[in-house]
Amino acid sequence: MKKITKLLGLLLCATMACSSFAACGGDGRGDYDPDNFIADTSNPQIVKEKVTIKMFVPRHALHSAYKDMRLFKEMEEITNIHVEFVEANTESYQELRSTSWEDESIDAFLFWNTLEEQTTYASHGMIQPIGDLIEEYAPNYKKLMDANPEIEKRTTLGDGKIYSFASINTVPRDLTFKQFINREWLDTLGLEMPSTIDEFYEVLKAFKTQDPNGNGFQDEIPLSSVGLNQTRNFLMSAFGYVSTGIEVGDDGKVVFVPTTENYWEYLQFANKLYREGLLDNDVFSMSEDKDLAQKGSQGIVGCFDGGAAYLIVGNNLDSQYTGVPALTSDINQKQMWLGFGNDISPDTIVIRSTSPYQREIVRWMDFFYTELGSELESFGKEGADWTWDDEAHTSWTFNVPDGMDIEEYRGTITPNVGLGTIPYWNGDFVLKDSTPQVKNINQAVEEAGYMDYLKVPYPSVTFTSEESIELSTLQIDLNNLVESQETRLIAKKDLTRADFDAFVADLKAARVDRYVEIYQNAYDRYMAE
Repeated sequence: MKKITKLLGLLLCATMACSSFAACGGDGRGDYDPDNFIADTSNPQIVKEKVTIKMFVPRHALHSAYKDMRLFKEMEEITNIHVEFVEANTESYQELRSTSWEDESIDAFLFWNTLEEQTTYASHGMIQPIGDLIEEYAPNYKKLMDANPEIEKRTTLGDGKIYSFASINTVPRDLTFKQFINREWLDTLGLEMPSTIDEFYEVLKAFKTQDPNGNGFQDEIPLSSVGLNQTRNFLMSAFGYVSTGIEVGDDGKVVFVPTTENYWEYLQFANKLYREGLLDNDVFSMSEDKDLAQKGSQGIVGCFDGGAAYLIVGNNLDSQYTGVPALTSDINQKQMWLGFGNDISPDTIVIRSTSPYQREIVRWMDFFYTELGSELESFGKEGADWTWDDEAHTSWTFNVPDGMDIEEYRGTITPNVGLGTIPYWNGDFVLKDSTPQVKNINQAVEEAGYMDYLKVPYPSVTFTSEESIELSTLQIDLNNLVESQETRLIAKKDLTRADFDAFVADLKAARVDRYVEIYQNAYDRYMAE
């Protein structure tokens, strides 16, 4: 609640500050020269004399400083625009982002701009509509919009305007998470890949008691995860939902999954795994992948979630792991798997309405959607960071320096490490990667068959500004409740139905019914369009 009050206060201050400018979209800076801008979009250079534009960005632990990344150095050479980045570590990002609106010198916010925030900021005149600017100055992005009408649909707010470029992903394997299992352990113990939640339980018991790593010790951790992360969705999908938040059923009815009987079944199963030592008892104390990687690299973890197996177990053990398929149970015979729905994410950048560099930023963003831009933002510069394997350009090799991890090296090139977003993740290029670890990811996804039964819990809809403000308040209380109570209930020694009923009562007191009602209304509007 404190966070919402602070945000609303900042919005009020920003709105008052905005009124001090001559049309709340005037240049706001005395040194801006409109004649310095190059309007010709066939010219990759955007300004005649170099200018500096200031952007607020999230920074992951694997990132080099943005100013040192290959991507932005190359872009500066090409566009003649220097970007000064105001970085916020991902752990403190939301708090710092809120206060950063007080800094009038920031021109734009790159990445992680939710539709709810866009709606709120747009209603206060704080961010600039860019639909007309895209039409005039972003031909590459416009070409993608024309080819896929969903891009415009998902980026258009309730007021009929577009405020952000979309992050576009055409790499199917990255439209979901992966749940990895040690295939060699299965083979060693003569076990089949599990297809039901009961079979999975028996596999975990065998991992714990039958010494599949063959070292003579009972040191195996059958199932682990950082804070349960996506493993909760993997387990939940066996019981009929792919998430533990808002989800739309086949009947078009919106539910908050933690209030359902299905969630109670999931809690009981997870609690059993925890009590029997089949689920890592450090699961709720680990906060970063490196915590799990310390265990994974020892060859003692049987099953875990992640973007790639090598990130947890290292390059040497990577080939031992493959994907676990979606499981079924007595209460759900339908295979389903969480789909992120991020093939088009309308959150890439918002431009401050008082920035004089609106045209420049739109042209700068359009570069990401070119062939060269998509290569640079993914894996860097041809001939330096990667090279084609043949003249036909059927595959390429990532030139990772000796002794360096793949993602660590990519963090020196692009922000597309840890954040899960870049403007254009282009399958035509990305899927030609011949790196062995990447081939293992592709194989794991193919063997598990995730693409055959992906389900997006809730579509990317737009809310009214009133709905956004109310949702933000409700969401904080509900998410805090679910996070704290899920941990407590899974770790509880004597979990009872009364415990779950009390939890649901707390959710009701936190107005979960109103929360669901808002999502239902927005979904009904979306389906009626």
